[in-house]
Amino acid sequence: MMKLYDLFQRYASKPKGQYPHGEAFPHEHHANERSFILNFVKKGGVGAEFGVFRGHFSEIIVRVVEPTKLYLVDPWTKYGERFNWGDMPFTEFNKLTTLEAKEDTERRMQAHRGRVELIEDFEEEFCKSFQSTLDFVYLDSSHFYINTLRTLIMVDRILASDGVLIGDDWYWDTDHFSGVCRAVNDFVRCFDYEICYAGHKGQFCIRRTPEWTHEYHPERRPPFHDIRNWALEANGGQIPQSFMLT
Repeated sequence: MMKLYDLFQRYASKPKGQYPHGEAFPHEHHANERSFILNFVKKGGVGAEFGVFRGHFSEIIVRVVEPTKLYLVDPWTKYGERFNWGDMPFTEFNKLTTLEAKEDTERRMQAHRGRVELIEDFEEEFCKSFQSTLDFVYLDSSHFYINTLRTLIMVDRILASDGVLIGDDWYWDTDHFSGVCRAVNDFVRCFDYEICYAGHKGQFCIRRTPEWTHEYHPERRPPFHDIRNWALEANGGQIPQSFMLT
C-alpha cells in the first residue's frame, strides 16, 4: 500500500496542468477513498455538497450519483483571501487562495454546467433560502460541534422524507475532529433519525427513522396462530421463553 508520505511526494511533484494551483496534498486519492458512502444515495436525485473546497469530491458525486441537480455550497472568498487553516499541504501551506479553490471547482464542473450550480455562500444562508427539498446532502464543512449541529438542524427542514444526510469527519477520538461525531450522535438522539453507517474513513450516513420501525399498525399484524407456529418452528417445537403473546 502506498504510504501517505509517498502520496504527498507524488502529488507535490505533479506538473501544473489543467488546474494551475498545485496539489501538495493527494486530494484525488482522499476523495476516492470516501466514494463508497455514495452507495447510500439514490441515483438521479437532487442534492447538495456543503464544503466544496476545490471540487474533488464534487466530481465523484456527479459521476457516481448522476444527480439531475447538484448545488455546490461554499463560502470561498467570503472567508477572506486565504483559508488560514494552518501551514499544511491541504492548502498548499496556506498559499492557496479561496478564489483559486473556487476557480478549480469551476474548471472541474465545466462539463456539468447544466446540472451543477455553484453557490458562494454559507450553508446556513442556503438552507434558509432554499424553497424545495433535497434527496441528499454531503456535509464536509465545519469540524466544530455547535456549527455541525446547527447545520444538521437546518438541513432537516429541506431534506426529503426519504432523503439521506451523509458526510465526512465522523471521528470519535477527541484527539481528532470529534465535534462532528458528537453533533451527529446528539442530533440522532433529539430528532427522529437513525445512523445507517459511521466510521470508515470518517464517513457517516443518517436518515429519518422509517415509519414501520416505530409505528404500530394492528391491521398489519399477522394472525396469532401464524406467529405462534413460526415461534414453534424456530425453536424446535418448543415455545421459547421470549414468546410473550398469549
